[in-house]
Amino acid sequence: MLEVPPLPPRLLHLPGGLRLLDERTDKVFLQLHDRKIYASIVTPEYSQVYSTVAQIGLPTIGVEFPTVDTLRGVAAPDWEAASPLRGFALCDERNAWAQVRTLAQREGREFDADLANRAFTYLDLAAIRLFDLSNCYSRVLISFDHDSDVRQKIGLLYRDGFVTALEAAIHAFAADAASFRDLIVEAAWKLLKLGDQPVRKIERFLKFYKDKVGTQPIGDELWFAAKGGWLDQLSMLRNGITHAAPIGGRGMRDATVRAHQLGEGIIPRLHYPLFGSDGKLFDDAVDADFADDARARATIERYKTWSDGSEDALEYAWRVTDQLVELLARVRIASGIRGEMPTITDEDIIGPVVLKRG
Repeated sequence: MLEVPPLPPRLLHLPGGLRLLDERTDKVFLQLHDRKIYASIVTPEYSQVYSTVAQIGLPTIGVEFPTVDTLRGVAAPDWEAASPLRGFALCDERNAWAQVRTLAQREGREFDADLANRAFTYLDLAAIRLFDLSNCYSRVLISFDHDSDVRQKIGLLYRDGFVTALEAAIHAFAADAASFRDLIVEAAWKLLKLGDQPVRKIERFLKFYKDKVGTQPIGDELWFAAKGGWLDQLSMLRNGITHAAPIGGRGMRDATVRAHQLGEGIIPRLHYPLFGSDGKLFDDAVDADFADDARARATIERYKTWSDGSEDALEYAWRVTDQLVELLARVRIASGIRGEMPTITDEDIIGPVVLKRG
């Protein structure tokens, strides 16, 4: 009789830099780190942990499965990004494009193999960018919490050296997400046969598709998302960073630590403002003026008001990543492009086989 292996421990990345540690013992721990635990919960069934933590307003952004080797730094983190509604959709899509690549290479379809390889890579990068940004949030929150009375500081503007690293992670996300966007445009244009012109960028798609709006559902969706929708906002972020000013150099860019209600108590949760309630970056929405003390105070007040109604950067990146993955999946499915699970036979093995424990 085969012995069933134990379920692996995991570390859930939650909004605001928080973590949930599930070591498959009698309790799971909502924490900042292993020496700062905010609450413990009787361990649910393995598949119910995500819904349990979501019930306290902390959905799972992704999951780490730590091992001895990852903790020692000799193996890459075993990390999967989660979808707000569709489980581990990014992992599923990555596997689907890996299979497309396998079959396309075997059949000699060079464009499809190249497209699949790039899709696979951008899906990997999307997961890494979320992981890095989430870890930056955690480092800022740990720094904020260190030797401080958190209750007195909650709600104040906050900045330290770790916030600069967080901003760098936003830059990396925006760059790769915009390239991911262009890959989806190229895939839709070619696989769905939207036109004869070469299209690999969103700008050329908008130029050549404008006379075809209403003819193809996914083409139309791309058009409207790029003309005032969520893809347009992504383009605004990427273009603003690239052509106007870096995130940290846009007048003001301070984080806040907000109170997250947990039962009768509160716990800190980092918020880095990205877009205001009007969908604009701060310097596009509010004029910053630091000419004297009075004007500086007024600017800070305007910024604070804007920040209080703003969208958080990590939650924005999580949402947009999921939208990109879902759109890519629908392009793949609508195109009918096929994949094949790779198989390895004795003929594929060169030299002796060495098995290592993972």
